[in-house]
Amino acid sequence: MDHPVQTPRSSPPGRRMMAIALIVAGAIITLLAILADDLEIGTGRGFGYYQMIVLIAGLVLLLGGGAILFQHRSSDRAGDDFEPEP
Repeated sequence: MDHPVQTPRSSPPGRRMMAIALIVAGAIITLLAILADDLEIGTGRGFGYYQMIVLIAGLVLLLGGGAILFQHRSSDRAGDDFEPEP
């Protein structure tokens, strides 16, 4: 009695909008971290630890949104043919 486990999925337009929002937010945060000293919102002593943390957070959002968007596109083509090995 092996039944495949199905996880609830959000609607494709909602998922796509969430992915795009994450990409945009990640890009803005990443740019703010890179340009913090030029925009005079940094400490002014070079690329500091806080800038690095914000940069990493922005990149995580950017890449996470891209992964969600890419996963959505690739799952449309492939279908749900996955069956785990016994």
